[in-house]
Amino acid sequence: MQVVQPRINDSLEEIIDPSFVDGEIWDGYAMHGEGAADAAVNVKILGSNLRDMRLTGVGLPGLKMRDCRIERCEISGGIFDNAQFARVEFVSCRLSGVVIANAQLRNTRFADCRLESAQFRMTNIERCEFVECQIPSSDFYEAELDTVSFLDCDLSSADFSQARMDTVRLHGSEITDIRGGAALSGSIIDSSQITSMALVTFDTLGIRVDDRRG
Repeated sequence: MQVVQPRINDSLEEIIDPSFVDGEIWDGYAMHGEGAADAAVNVKILGSNLRDMRLTGVGLPGLKMRDCRIERCEISGGIFDNAQFARVEFVSCRLSGVVIANAQLRNTRFADCRLESAQFRMTNIERCEFVECQIPSSDFYEAELDTVSFLDCDLSSADFSQARMDTVRLHGSEITDIRGGAALSGSIIDSSQITSMALVTFDTLGIRVDDRRG
């Protein structure tokens, strides 16, 4: 699978410390600095680069991003409920505790990102890729994942309860203590993950290993 890359013009207007307000459209910008938004809804960011920005705890529910690249940004605790991402790439970003619930992600790529305890509850994730990301204790409850790759990621203790998966690749990823293991039916692993997947399956089925016979 190849995620479609963002389509961004070479010539972008530079802006430092952008302030987001309800319904605003940002098209063709190179942003850096600090982004301010207590709770701006339905903001659109199109064809833009966000680089070295501090967006800790930013509240942007209903955010629509298309053809954007986000690099080395601090976005921990950000709120992006009901967001729509298409052809978006996150590179070396910190997104610990981020909330991307009830959202739609298409052709979105996360590379070398920290996503500890991130929430993707009830989010539709299609043709997306997570590469070398830290995603432990993340929440994918009732998420729909179609043609998604988790490559060399840490998914330990992630919750996939009642998630629906189709062509989800887990190659090279840490999958110990995953919850909702039944949702992994039909996922694809490599040979080195057989033991870890077996333990997830045993836990899901309530199978115990005990050498005592009495």
